[in-house]
Amino acid sequence: MDLDTVRTGRTGLSVSELALGTARLGNEHDDGTEEVDRETVHALLLDRHAAAGGDVVDLADVYGGGAAERYVSDWLADRDRERFVLASKVYWPTDPDDPDR
Repeated sequence: MDLDTVRTGRTGLSVSELALGTARLGNEHDDGTEEVDRETVHALLLDRHAAAGGDVVDLADVYGGGAAERYVSDWLADRDRERFVLASKVYWPTDPDDPDR
């Protein structure tokens, strides 16, 4: 499957019409197992999204307690970072002792 692209407003930037959401990545169950672990994120989600022409990844600092951002960052380390758009947002503090929360 090859994803179509759309322009983002008047910026001139074209991105895939489908973004990969990461809200479930790294979330832990009560028994300590991860809902979607790092290897699954890399192989089944990010690799497939990129292979289909996807170039937008939706993140937030609270997804998986920060694990989603770490997993995506690790994956991007071996790729052309300029090819991907990271859409992120912040809202809730993740660490009450962090002055940058």
